[in-house]
Amino acid sequence: MAAAFGKLLDRSANDRALRQTTAGRRDNCMAARYRWRMFRTLTPFLYLLALLLPAAAGASCYQPAAPCDLIDPSDNVAPGRILTIERSIIVAPDALPLDRPLSVHIAALASSEIYWNGRRIGSNGRLPDATHAEVAGRYFASFDIARDAVRVGENQLRIRFSADHLWTPLVQPIHLLEIGPYETPALPSRTHYLPTLVALGLLAVCLPYFLVAVWLEPRGARHAILPALLALLSTTQALAEVARSFIDYPYPWHLVRVSAIALIATASALTLSFGAAKRFWPEMRRWIVGIATAISLAALLWLPGFDYKSLAVVAVGQAAMLATAVHALWRTPIARNKAAGVALVIGTVALLTMTWEGGEFLDRSYYYVIASLLIASILEQLGMLRAQRMAQQRITDLEERLRHAEAAGEPVIALKNGSREHRLAIGDIIFLRAADDYVEVRTADGRNLLVTMGLTRLLDELPGDFLRIHKSYAVARSAIRAVEVRAGGGRQVRLADGATIPVGRRFAGVLQAGGG
Repeated sequence: MAAAFGKLLDRSANDRALRQTTAGRRDNCMAARYRWRMFRTLTPFLYLLALLLPAAAGASCYQPAAPCDLIDPSDNVAPGRILTIERSIIVAPDALPLDRPLSVHIAALASSEIYWNGRRIGSNGRLPDATHAEVAGRYFASFDIARDAVRVGENQLRIRFSADHLWTPLVQPIHLLEIGPYETPALPSRTHYLPTLVALGLLAVCLPYFLVAVWLEPRGARHAILPALLALLSTTQALAEVARSFIDYPYPWHLVRVSAIALIATASALTLSFGAAKRFWPEMRRWIVGIATAISLAALLWLPGFDYKSLAVVAVGQAAMLATAVHALWRTPIARNKAAGVALVIGTVALLTMTWEGGEFLDRSYYYVIASLLIASILEQLGMLRAQRMAQQRITDLEERLRHAEAAGEPVIALKNGSREHRLAIGDIIFLRAADDYVEVRTADGRNLLVTMGLTRLLDELPGDFLRIHKSYAVARSAIRAVEVRAGGGRQVRLADGATIPVGRRFAGVLQAGGG
């Protein structure tokens, strides 16, 4: 097949004068008649021949055994007019007979009619005429050219387009136009969208999680609504993005598809802006959402091309999240605000990737960004649930400990901190530390409880055996494990939980009297 198809040459023949002025320009595809080594040897000579003899060469593109791109960005079809495209396909004598027929593949927001050497070989929809209106064709169409219709020398390919079903002019309505060896007709871009399908799977996992979380949240708590809405919008957008690889729809629906993607991307960006502002900069929430809305609407109305519109509104959402996260980290260190740190990293990576990939960002990487945000939110919520569970387990353990202490006759005291009250067994207190008008109570399970009274008064009320070894510290006698010499002089007490408490000089006799 490579030997048979290696001599196909492609060249535009729309205008003879344009051909003469651009004879030195060559496309990137090249002939592959012989083996790779022979090909590398002959290619410079073929280029030189094309430069010296442009009129005799008949084409400026050497096509291997692969589809050759025929698209010209200047080709544009608008409602109410017919666009005719002509291309010359040159076939060398030794390229025949072909092993397989040729195929012309078209992806465009237009109906089309194709002619090969003056003979009509098919149509996609029906073009308008004096008596009939246009019948919309499919977005993707494939036309086969029989082997016996291909002749030696110049073959004329002519394609007529109409787009009367478009309600708005487009920058480039023809997305694919190529000729190559016959392949089984299939919708394009499934390989291209494979990473998107993986991201869609991640979104499909996140979506039911947040929907269930919204359902189970108590009345008045709405923490999962925004993540659930973002997951729903992103999943819908991903489905619309990959639809053209699985559904053979009429070309007007493609405009509906890209319009829906732009609108959903706008809704997602505003949801993200609102959620980030509410979380990281609540006092400026209205201003941030208002500015994001104004910029998004301006992009939708005035930017050309739906890809540019969608890309702009996505950038607005990421920028809003990035700005609010920076503000939150400016006020609070990242160690105490991990959510803002995660948002900062994801927003930065998203904007850098968007700058690098351009329009390709909307096809794949964008959905990984949203999935990363949703997964981070899920992990945060799972961490909060785990902390709540541990706190509940601690409360249960404390209640059980108090019951055992009361049953064993061990004293239990109630310590107040304002309107709060802490009940604990005397044996659970390790040491007391004075803190201005409060006392910090360290317990055996590692808690630090504040009590609204002075140290002297608290010692008078405690029924247990406590030793005041410093003007700011008192320790439970049962918690003392050792009395040590401090490195800077003096002594210190090592307690059961590993803490060390300095011994004041005025209180050294207390340890001796107490047997320390």
